[in-house]
Amino acid sequence: MRLARAGATEPEAAAAALERQGWISDESVAMSEVERCRRRRDGPGRLAQRLRQRGVDEGLVCEALAGVDPDTWWEQAWREAQRVPPGDGQRPRLARRLARLGYPAPMIARILERWDFHADGG
Repeated sequence: MRLARAGATEPEAAAAALERQGWISDESVAMSEVERCRRRRDGPGRLAQRLRQRGVDEGLVCEALAGVDPDTWWEQAWREAQRVPPGDGQRPRLARRLARLGYPAPMIARILERWDFHADGG
């Protein structure tokens, strides 16, 4: 916990007091992580992982994921794919990169199909 690392003598009590006063909440953490993932081009898997690591309730994790338009994930993944130059051996590299960023396998497969088409000049 950051409060403990910062030297707070009773970090749990301090965190509880901040939460009671409305300064921190799982909802605000979830909204912050959604925006962070969008800025970093992370996918839904990475977002879920970050929220779980931060102790956000599973129901709220599902709400946060459902609150992002699927087209947004697609657009982010496609923009990430455009950063990889076409060429021999690039297809597996792109697939690994998208998986590492947290994009689901079906989306990666669609991206690769479209990326191959564009890489061939189509």
